[in-house]
Amino acid sequence: RAAAELADLEYKGFRLEKSWRHHIPAAPGVYLMCVYPPDSIAPFRSRPWTDMLSVVYIGRSDNLRRRFAEHVNGERPNVVIAKHVHGKVDFWFCELPFHRTRAVEQLLLDILGPTANDINSFTANIGRQMPVN
Repeated sequence: RAAAELADLEYKGFRLEKSWRHHIPAAPGVYLMCVYPPDSIAPFRSRPWTDMLSVVYIGRSDNLRRRFAEHVNGERPNVVIAKHVHGKVDFWFCELPFHRTRAVEQLLLDILGPTANDINSFTANIGRQMPVN
């Protein structure tokens, strides 16, 4: 299911900084906030560490540009902490029809388990449903 649902998605990424706001569309979609290992720790300043991204937050929005601006302005405490610890945060997004955003967001949450989401849950179907007596 995951491969089919995610196969057609095209992502673009920009640094989470005010100067990049005009590159983000005012359209619905899902987004991932990604960080690199901290620059302040010497071994992380070289490859392969500098190439590694970690997804810390996943969300969806009916207006990606507005949501980008909210994150730039620090309206989510968990993202503020990520920016403080890691310094560089990237905003990766994929435009989608709004009716698809909830399912894609949940699928990404299930697969990636980002640490800054308030609710980091997963969905599962195990066996058949049975009534509770």
